[in-house]
Amino acid sequence: MGIVIAVSNMQISFPLDVNIEALAVISLIISVFIALLISDSKYSNRMALSTLDAITIPLLITFAGIVVYKITLIV
Repeated sequence: MGIVIAVSNMQISFPLDVNIEALAVISLIISVFIALLISDSKYSNRMALSTLDAITIPLLITFAGIVVYKITLIV
C-alpha cells in the first residue's frame, strides 16, 4: 500500500522575495568566469572543462529563455 497525497490548487511561495532571473544571470556570470580562470591555469584538464561546460550550457539556455520571455513581455 502506497502513500497517497492529494494535491489541490496550492501555490508554493518563497519566504524571501527572490528574483530568480537575477540569480540565474549571476550564476551564469560566475560559471563563465570560473571556466575562463581554469582554462588559463595550469590545472586545466579535459574533465574540469567538461564539468564546467555541463554547468554553463544549461545556465546559458536559461538566460536565453529569460531574454526571450522579457522580449515577449515588451512586445
